[in-house]
Amino acid sequence: MSCVQSDGIAALNLARLLPGRETDDMLASAIYMCCQLDINTIVNGVLRADGMVEHLRPADIVLCIQARMNMLHENLVIATRVWQPATDPDCTTTATGECLKLLGAASLEYQSFKKSAGLPASLAEWYISIILTAGGCCKPCTAMLKDRALEERKVFWRRAREIMGLA
Repeated sequence: MSCVQSDGIAALNLARLLPGRETDDMLASAIYMCCQLDINTIVNGVLRADGMVEHLRPADIVLCIQARMNMLHENLVIATRVWQPATDPDCTTTATGECLKLLGAASLEYQSFKKSAGLPASLAEWYISIILTAGGCCKPCTAMLKDRALEERKVFWRRAREIMGLA
């Protein structure tokens, strides 16, 4: 079975049909998937294989747009935490300061929210972002960045219901 982002609309609609609090995790995941869609798709729906258009309820459109704003804020916070200019204790470039310079530059990019910072839209992109940006870091600092990103993703998912407007 495969899943694409536009399946978030169908998942959200399905979760709305199921009773009980046990659907909250499904709702949070579905809203997260919908937040990866462009606004036009969120508002106008997605074409299904049978030719019908799958739409969100108006209240869920509002919820998704608010969740997108919340996620943008969270991604900026996560980025500044992951890229904080502090190197690993075992950094091999301490003498030259290469890792510290790279981390400082990345941190400033995210803090100033420049398009060139490549702010990931989804948490799945953090790993790729770190690999691409941390290419100049030593192995201990790259591992530290991956650990920071993993911890931030865990915190995000613990707070997902709140971030998605379900709490």
